[in-house]
This record gives sequence, structure tokens and C-alpha cells, in this order.
Amino acid sequence: MKRGITFFALLVVLQCGAQKDVTTSEQTWLGYIQQVRLTEKWGAIADVHFRTVNNWVQGNNLWLLRAGATYFFNDRTQATAGYAHFHYFAGESHPQDARPEHRLYQQILWMNNGPKLRLQNRIRTEERWRQHMGSRGEALPGYNFNWRFRAQWQLLYPLSKRLYAPGTLALMVADEAMLNFGKEVVYNTFDQNRIIAGVQWQTGKASFIQAGYMHIFQQQAAGNKYRQSHVARIFYTHNLDLRRRSETK
Repeated sequence: MKRGITFFALLVVLQCGAQKDVTTSEQTWLGYIQQVRLTEKWGAIADVHFRTVNNWVQGNNLWLLRAGATYFFNDRTQATAGYAHFHYFAGESHPQDARPEHRLYQQILWMNNGPKLRLQNRIRTEERWRQHMGSRGEALPGYNFNWRFRAQWQLLYPLSKRLYAPGTLALMVADEAMLNFGKEVVYNTFDQNRIIAGVQWQTGKASFIQAGYMHIFQQQAAGNKYRQSHVARIFYTHNLDLRRRSETK
């Protein structure tokens, strides 16, 4: 099902690319992700992100904080539920005030690791509450609400005979398709598609940096407006295992 949704989203992207009302931006996304394994079955995850507006380093687009509790079915399959707060700085569509957004999210992530290739799949649902904004870009009481469905896959291929040992590099490609649902979604059931290519540098046994390029094609709420973003994406991930030795045997 995930592959079908991604394929459908890519077809929409190709069709939308023919439209003339497309704005383009160049952004930088920075992220820090911390995952903690507390017991054999339970853990926690938290991440913080910052994004620029345009010309790679110009302006502040948003910052976000996200946290959740994780249940480990096994070492390759996990489910997470949590909360995220987004702070969108005043910008083009809301020039007077910043716009907050509150999200609940639920996801399942599973990995299929071969001798070299590592494939990661993630399915996520989000419940999004976004502040009402007036016609002049000012914040108003109340929130818009919609659901969003996200399907992502990621593939890693090592560039060293030492595979994923500390200090090695791996090629990384990924794709994520997103669909909107809800009574307030009228023209943009297709939300966006993200294609990512880059490298993963294994900085330690339980930490790595992903750096690369991401292309985003997104349909705006009006339905006839689209945005494409060229993104420099740098994420640092650290995994901490606090299980007692007896639990890991």
C-alpha cells in the first residue's frame, strides 16, 4: 500500500509540475534526534528542528519540538506516539503574527536489514491543529484541524568494506508522500512529496549524521498554487541504550 501511495503522489507531482503558479525557495533544515531505549520494550524519542525561509540561510521559517514514547516489538520494529509543537515565524501568508501548530502523531517503523542494504519504512498519522489567521495575517482565536497520512521509505548502501562501523559513509536515498484528510481539506488532499539523496556518516556505534539534498513539491490549500523547495538537509541522530545487561541477553 505504501508503494502505491508513493507512486500515486509522484504522478500527481508530475502533473502539477505543468502548472504555472509555482513558487520556489531554497531552504536549510537542521535537526537533532535523540532516541533512548529504557527497557527491552519501552523507550522515548525527542527531536528539535530549525528551518530557514529562502536563499539557504535567509530568515527564520520555523522551529519545532517533538517528543514521544516508543514501544519496541523487537529490534527491527517499533511503534511511537507523541506530541509536536511547531512555531512558524511571521511570513508571507501571515505577515503580522507567528503561527503556532499543535500535533499529535502515531507511527510504526520497521527495518529490513540485509548484509549491506538497510531499508527502513515508516507509516505516520498526524492530527494537526493550526492557529486561525485573519485576512491581514494576524492571529485569531481557534484552530483549523486536519489529519495527515505520511508514508516514507529510506535505503542505505555502505561505501566501505567495514559497512556501518564508526567513521564510515553510506549512500542514502529516501522518499516520503503525504496526504491530507478532514472536512476542512477541500483542494489539497495531496499535500506534498519529498525526495532525499545524500550520505550518512556513522559518527559512532549509536550516532550518525545525514547530510544531503531534499526536493519538496507541495500543493497549497487553494488548490491551484504549488510550492517547490530545494533543501539542504543536515540531521544528527543519537541512540542511547539504557537497558541493563541482563535485559539485552
